[in-house]
Amino acid sequence: PSGGIDVYTPPTQNGVILSKSPTHVCVKMKNVIVIGVYYKPSLDLDDIVQDIVSALSSCSRFLHLPVVVGGDFNLHYGSFDFDNLAVILQGFDLYLCSD
Repeated sequence: PSGGIDVYTPPTQNGVILSKSPTHVCVKMKNVIVIGVYYKPSLDLDDIVQDIVSALSSCSRFLHLPVVVGGDFNLHYGSFDFDNLAVILQGFDLYLCSD
């Protein structure tokens, strides 16, 4: 069991949930779309890809807004799965900003 994923927005941003699942929540605000994710370490890459692509697809009608994806993918930096997911996200013009 888990507590779910929370995204908090100021009331002035008029946050609207575009998409949600047990592993993501996608929230549109005035000037940005935020997708928060949590994937269990045991989840297969195919399931992660299917879920994140679903979340990103829910944003497609708001192409004028930037998208930020944050959370825990539970993939090790430099691993085969990590690199494959990075390539898929680059297809959505998303790039890793992390330490």
